[in-house]
Amino acid sequence: MSQVTVGERILVHLSWYLRFSDAFECPKETTQDGIAGALGISRAHAALELKRLKGSVRVEERMAHVAGGRTRRKVYFLTPAGVGAARALRDHARAKPVLLADGADRREVLGSEAIESLKSRGVREAEATQLVLGGDLVESRPRTPGPDRGLPLAEPFVGREAEVATLRAWLGSPAPLALVVGVAGIGKTSLATRVASESTRPVWYRKMYGFEDARTFAAALGEFLQRADRPRLRNYLASGGFDAGGLLAIFREDLAGVLIVADDVHVAPEAAGLLRLAVDAGGTGKVLATARERPVALVGGAHAPVEVTLGGLDPEASRALAVRLLRGREDRIDGVLAAGRGHPMALHLLSASDDTLGAAGAERLLEDAILEGLDPELERAAAALAVLRSPCPRPSDLGVSASLVRRLVGLGLLARGPSGYTLHDLAKEVLLPRAPRAALRAAHASAAQAASRRGDAIEAAFHLAEAGRPRRARDLLVASGAELRDSPRLGELAGLLSRLPMNPASRLLLADALDRLGRGDEAPALLASIVEDARHPKRGDALLVLGRIASRRNALSEADSLLRASASVAAERGDPGLEGTARRARAVVLRKAGDVDGAQAELALAIPLLATGGDPRERVRARLDIALIRLQRGDVAGAAGELEGLLTDPAAGPREEAAIRSNLAIAWVRMGRPDEAAVLFEESARAAERGGDFRAAGYALANAADAHLAAGRIAEAEGSLNRARKVSGGFADPLLESTVLTNEGKVLAAQGRPGAAEERLRAGVERIRGLGNIASLIDRVDELARFYESAGRAEEAVRWRRDLEDIRGTLPGPGRPPARGA
Repeated sequence: MSQVTVGERILVHLSWYLRFSDAFECPKETTQDGIAGALGISRAHAALELKRLKGSVRVEERMAHVAGGRTRRKVYFLTPAGVGAARALRDHARAKPVLLADGADRREVLGSEAIESLKSRGVREAEATQLVLGGDLVESRPRTPGPDRGLPLAEPFVGREAEVATLRAWLGSPAPLALVVGVAGIGKTSLATRVASESTRPVWYRKMYGFEDARTFAAALGEFLQRADRPRLRNYLASGGFDAGGLLAIFREDLAGVLIVADDVHVAPEAAGLLRLAVDAGGTGKVLATARERPVALVGGAHAPVEVTLGGLDPEASRALAVRLLRGREDRIDGVLAAGRGHPMALHLLSASDDTLGAAGAERLLEDAILEGLDPELERAAAALAVLRSPCPRPSDLGVSASLVRRLVGLGLLARGPSGYTLHDLAKEVLLPRAPRAALRAAHASAAQAASRRGDAIEAAFHLAEAGRPRRARDLLVASGAELRDSPRLGELAGLLSRLPMNPASRLLLADALDRLGRGDEAPALLASIVEDARHPKRGDALLVLGRIASRRNALSEADSLLRASASVAAERGDPGLEGTARRARAVVLRKAGDVDGAQAELALAIPLLATGGDPRERVRARLDIALIRLQRGDVAGAAGELEGLLTDPAAGPREEAAIRSNLAIAWVRMGRPDEAAVLFEESARAAERGGDFRAAGYALANAADAHLAAGRIAEAEGSLNRARKVSGGFADPLLESTVLTNEGKVLAAQGRPGAAEERLRAGVERIRGLGNIASLIDRVDELARFYESAGRAEEAVRWRRDLEDIRGTLPGPGRPPARGA
């Protein structure tokens, strides 16, 4: 029987690694050491044979980062001629007759049968093919197992505290599956093996390759379990069984307490499917998998995985890694950190490079590491994706074909997540400075068109601005202003508008957005030129915005003056929508000041005007104001009925929904329905956050404390107040601060802490004293007087009751405290 040469065996060996031909990171088996180890020859022999194969143009050599290594090394891959030769040799191996020995039994079989017999014993197909090619006698019994394969622990290991904590928690939980996802070289294997090394469970580590099939994977797992005195899987496979039902039954019992670490599971879908059976078996076994993208074959089962997505190291961890890698060369640390940008593999590469490399050389080294394998077409495709700020669900919208996407994924530069494709940050930082300006503008223009098609005005405007069309970007934001003001992307709206050329409409929109973000003090300067020009067509709108801002910060006298002026300008110019809006806003100011009759009269003028023009949501707000006046006058049941009717109004946006629910909850508290009210307050806060109105969310959460206290839930009341402070932080709103302080005092009193309670209640009064919000001040003083009465401090209670009557005497007419947060 003919024997193949060592050179031919190298061709067959390399044929199993064709998918890594253009890869950024290559397996060790493609190096001289790896080839020598796989074939059982010396490194010198392997080097000699590789030189001959290069000379015959069957093998090519390049530099690449090697898994587990610190420096780039020579790796070897087949040329097209080598691929053809290897294919013929593999066919020869399958057709070659050999003696298959199983103990004393020997029989002549074809190589294909021998290979399948070896695979059933846990030998990979690549190794089985080499055994057939290497001689005429093939031993089918598995070799005596040595010690379990050690975990490939990376040293030094730094950072990743949050990710390690997540996986440690997973190990102690019943969840059977955890998935570590990230681009090439980001540290997936290091993290997974580090956490696995801490486990007291039996651990089986398996590095996946593209040629890994389900039977080979199962056979190798069976050999591991046999060494742990659990031979059922090995025996089942030896009997020819391989159905899902049988495997599930075995996995349920024999994987109990076992941790499987499956590395690079995305490259072997068949093996991933088998792991899914192990996860779905329902026992106490666990699977920790790493992948460059979410492996559909594994994660689609009954158990959702605990997912950890890796980005770059934080600055502190990056520095710790560089310090350890550069011992004795500390002068290079800052340069390596600047060039490495937090990518672990890049930091290793740069640290291992020549000391005299310099900053420019380090940048070239990193570029070589990232860009190797990118032809001009692929680099253009990567640049088109690099300009994006968020995952791209359809790269074809940017002119990036499916084949280019597959190549970028294969290079580890592009990852696919639940929201779409994302280019690795390090690749972006390398690609963007290299790309021609014209190419970047074209990429931004394509991205703007794609964002417009999916209705994302913020992203479309951002890319239009970067494409050199700032005025179009501004006009798009202004046209979408009504929706964006009531969205969680309000901060992005303000940030973009402030970078773009201003016109009157964008100034008005930016001023309103800044106020909603707690930065209302910046608005007057933006609108000064409009307000001071008596003939400016937007003067009435500017006065309205400034009046609302003054009202929100409880400068009621200033707000009243500005809103009067806005309504007057609108009336002169025949703009009923603006006049109605200004009058409705003034009604809010009057109600806050305790002038309920004045507020009702102003609404009587505003509602007919709003019916003939203006924003439909303003009509909803006017109806809401009518309900609040009824609530303020003590008609709680009537107000609740009005508010319940408003919940079904289709014109109500998230902010209106939040205000309706919050004030209906206040009515329900007064009607003795605190449990239902607490639920409504939570719904109000969620609606406000959905609309980007975190100030309103703060009011809802602060007032929820009343409902929880009325229901006897002190801990929940305290939790609501903590959330209110966190959500509304940064807003210069005295009434909101007073609401939080007062309700904190009530919670402290319920906890039996009268000293701290008194301090908070008094602070709640003083925070709004003198600001003109008389009705809310009445409410705060009344709460303080009640506290002194319940504490048995009659003298203080009487004094504050007198103060309360003096304040009531300043009201324009009979009134009750307003609904808080209105």
